[in-house]
Amino acid sequence: MKDIFSNTKLIIIILTLLLTCCTQVVSLTKESQSDYDFTPVDDLLEDAVETIPLEGCVLLLIKNGVTIYEKSFGRYTLDTVVPIASATKLVSAVLMLDLVDDGLVSLDDKVSE
Repeated sequence: MKDIFSNTKLIIIILTLLLTCCTQVVSLTKESQSDYDFTPVDDLLEDAVETIPLEGCVLLLIKNGVTIYEKSFGRYTLDTVVPIASATKLVSAVLMLDLVDDGLVSLDDKVSE
């Protein structure tokens, strides 16, 4: 159980680093995959798949409705279907805090608002 918790913490750290890296990449104004250098993202995810006991992962980045990055790592393909279960909580929290940063909602707002 301790190994699972350690791996979960490591995955969250890597996802945080990845989101930080992706935020910087997506904040650029270019709109096609060939316009960006995704080498740091590729290196990070390739290392993560080798270091953490993961079968693989897939990353898709879309900006303004245009796919700017799409790649699979490890044994996963772009068509691999993976149940994400409770992982949506992390994504929802990040998106919600992004809305707070943009001033669109407050953490003190009621859900009904």
